[in-house]
Amino acid sequence: MIIITNRIGTSWTLEADTSTPTPTTASYFESEKIYYDNDGAIRTAEAKGRAEGRAEGLAEGERKNILEVAKRMKAKGMSATDIAELTRLSEEDINALKA
Repeated sequence: MIIITNRIGTSWTLEADTSTPTPTTASYFESEKIYYDNDGAIRTAEAKGRAEGRAEGLAEGERKNILEVAKRMKAKGMSATDIAELTRLSEEDINALKA
């Protein structure tokens, strides 16, 4: 007789011959499959969340950089139309900047 405990603490008693699946071994392996399926889903979701967070951070940083450049251009006396053409910002965004 073999006692097996899965990762979530559930124990099963197995007969010595485990080559033929019994209801007990089948439930153990099903439990393990569920564990690994859930673990994989969680890891995939975490990776996706990290990737989305990085992308948002990069986009935010890029926008801050463009606004800083536009602020310097405005301080040098460039027109809002020229700044908008070069930075692809709206003229409203440029006019809202404090030089």
